[in-house]
Amino acid sequence: MSLLWVMKNWAKPSELWMQRQLEAMVDHIELIACEAPEAPTWQQRIAVMALGNVEQSPVVAKRTWFDRFTRRRQNRAPIERLQLAVESANVKKVLVHNLRFALQYAPLWRLTDKPLFVHCHGYDVFWDYCYPTGRLGERVHPTDYRQQVRQLAQRAMLIANSHTTARRLYDIGVPHERVAVKYMGVEVPDTPPTRLAKTKGLKALYLGRLSDFKGPDLTINAFTRACEQGFDGHLIMAGDGHMRIMCEILRARSVFAHRIEILGNIDRSTGTQLRCEADLFTAHHCTGPLTGQEEAFGVSYAEAMAAALPVVTGRNGSLPELVTHGVHGLLCHPGDIEAHSQYLLQLAGDPQQRKKLGENGWRRAQERFSIGLEKKRLLEILQLN
Repeated sequence: MSLLWVMKNWAKPSELWMQRQLEAMVDHIELIACEAPEAPTWQQRIAVMALGNVEQSPVVAKRTWFDRFTRRRQNRAPIERLQLAVESANVKKVLVHNLRFALQYAPLWRLTDKPLFVHCHGYDVFWDYCYPTGRLGERVHPTDYRQQVRQLAQRAMLIANSHTTARRLYDIGVPHERVAVKYMGVEVPDTPPTRLAKTKGLKALYLGRLSDFKGPDLTINAFTRACEQGFDGHLIMAGDGHMRIMCEILRARSVFAHRIEILGNIDRSTGTQLRCEADLFTAHHCTGPLTGQEEAFGVSYAEAMAAALPVVTGRNGSLPELVTHGVHGLLCHPGDIEAHSQYLLQLAGDPQQRKKLGENGWRRAQERFSIGLEKKRLLEILQLN
């Protein structure tokens, strides 16, 4: 074990992928450093260092070993605590999750020559990303964020979760050789799950954050329109986010409100159960009108494909990279509610097409998105083989 794993947290409902990654890499991790850990150890196997809020951290200065170890632990700043972890003799390499989080420790990376890897995920590669609530229209990242990322890439290898994410890095001047692409991993069963070939009483599942770029409001509108034209089924929405109130309002206003369920956040086992009970997976991805964000990978889609669910969504962000139209699902132009509703009706009336798309999606998940493949690729990038 030689890897220092650095992240903000692992317990958010939207970050179950982090838990899968940790489980896959557990034998290679020496220590976890986390802003606000849920426990002092990971599965009672790996020690976890609590960093605290890095945004309150002063700039690190070189100190003697005596100074570092005699100062009271609770008085150390987050950046100083992480410095102790990095300098541990057993730590050979450092992996940090999220570009923005890694940049908050920029002074530290100049004090060590240990190999550094930074995993990019979502909003951290959208340079003009804006707050979705409160400070509407205000950009989250600093004005020199692009320059900071380019400078970090001189020191660290950046891991992109898709080719779409990698292109965003290339577009701001990060050299191709400083970027490695690795898809996110999901659990893929040995055989594709089977479902009843029904045309009535279908369950359409939306599972993910209720964020503007995932189009939960547009999904409700498309579902309502499909019901008006004869779709016989329910829309199950699992997740939470800044669009929750809007979704509740649209549901209340719909004449088919009794067919729309908004569950809020769910746990891992409930998500698995919902995918088992669903007949298709749907959202309406677009460029977020509030945030300006698009989908950087789409873990929920990889999970749906692994469960052999046909997909209906918008052709936006990384989704065309995961889902080929007419092969693994159906992609409409973002904002085209009528096309979305027609695709729902099309799949509802054609169980054989749902089965074909679902099985193709399961096969693609096996070939590209399995946990085993993610682990293998991550080990290659980190050179831990």
